[in-house]
Amino acid sequence: MYSNISPLLNWKGYMLMVVASITFVNIVLVIFGNTIPNVFLVIFGNTIPGVFQTVFKVAAGGVILGAVVVFAMAWLLRAKPQNRPRAYRVMIFDVFGRESVVEGLRLDFRNHDVAWSHMKDYKKRYPLHNFALVGDVKGNKPTIYRYI
Repeated sequence: MYSNISPLLNWKGYMLMVVASITFVNIVLVIFGNTIPNVFLVIFGNTIPGVFQTVFKVAAGGVILGAVVVFAMAWLLRAKPQNRPRAYRVMIFDVFGRESVVEGLRLDFRNHDVAWSHMKDYKKRYPLHNFALVGDVKGNKPTIYRYI
């Protein structure tokens, strides 16, 4: 069955096939000139990379836009309006931790810094007492901001 092919399998037949294929390629190149290599250059050098480049440009734009949207949503959800107290109160505690009253002290303030300044002064004048700066926000329980 393979008796017709066996002369092609020795080195002479192999060399004959190599020379025939090189000749065929040369004839095709002479007939078509540089058309075939130019087609491959255009397809693999411009067309295919251009398609992938366009796809990646669009994908990169989508990724950047998605990141901007995610950042904006996270920022909007995180940046809730702050309910700042409109008034601050100084609470006085004795040595045992019970709330007490000292006559002649100003206890209600409209400004945090002023209340804090008075608390520090009260602590110097009354070292055996502790003082808490409490903010009253409507609808919430009182919050202690500072305690000395």
